[in-house]
Amino acid sequence: MKTILTLFALLILSVSAFSQNEQFRVDCNLVSFLKGLDSEWSDWVEANNTFVINANDNNDIIHYRGDGEVVVYRNLGGLETLYTKSGERYQILNVLDDEGNEMSFQMFDNPEIGIKLMKNDLLIQFANH
Repeated sequence: MKTILTLFALLILSVSAFSQNEQFRVDCNLVSFLKGLDSEWSDWVEANNTFVINANDNNDIIHYRGDGEVVVYRNLGGLETLYTKSGERYQILNVLDDEGNEMSFQMFDNPEIGIKLMKNDLLIQFANH
């Protein structure tokens, strides 16, 4: 019985690890900015943005921006799965943008909250409504 339980636990862990490395995409059609922690969020602007998560062996993120530019966010590790006070589940990861800036990449399960990029006092939120 212990052997069966051990095998079952290993199977669950391997499936969980696989799903964390599987490539997928997140499409967003809105973007908003917060420039400085003392300021207010900008109005939502329509802009199509696509994020390819786990794009390669390093689990980097490729961002196809609304203006046609492509940015690669290099995975620096530190992936955490957390919940907001209201119970919204999200994952957050440390990344490096193509200019060498360290950022946090936060992705919510709820597409209406979407994705946040956080660098110093600049926050950019992408959502799909």
